[in-house]
Amino acid sequence: MNRDLQKLLIPILCIFLLSSSCAYKRIGDLTQISSRNIDSAQDYQLIQRYVKGVSKVSNGNPLEQAVEVAVKSIEGGEYLQNVKVFVKGNGKKVKVEGDVWGIPTAAMVEKAVTQSVKADITFEVGDKVAFKRQIKVVTGKIVGIGVDKATVSISNGKGKEVNYQVLYEKLTKLE
Repeated sequence: MNRDLQKLLIPILCIFLLSSSCAYKRIGDLTQISSRNIDSAQDYQLIQRYVKGVSKVSNGNPLEQAVEVAVKSIEGGEYLQNVKVFVKGNGKKVKVEGDVWGIPTAAMVEKAVTQSVKADITFEVGDKVAFKRQIKVVTGKIVGIGVDKATVSISNGKGKEVNYQVLYEKLTKLE
């Protein structure tokens, strides 16, 4: 073999081997995967989309460990659906990506309801609102609307109006 060709092939081969061993390779897609039994009588719900789990230990079953990492990272998670499976190196490192399904906890349901209620409230100039300022609740009138804040005018108790920028999530709309 030509000496110049050897000088060129060796670095290229080294770069190829190094780069191919560092990257995860997609080996397949699964509709559903779990490391535990799934109770068909339960009403499982989608908790979070696109969750990743990576096995960090080389002993045991790396696929099972990656699934456990993904599922247990989300409160109430039980199994994954729409899963992509990736392998790195000699198969001892596995990464999974998928949607976590499970049984929502009471805190998760309360948070979802609160976010849903907040999403339906709209503020307009002229609306009467209340918000907490320091240690007391004050009332005022919206005089300006911004992207994430409203300008609220309140009386300072001395006959003067003072304007404050208040985040929408801190405002309560009054009738």
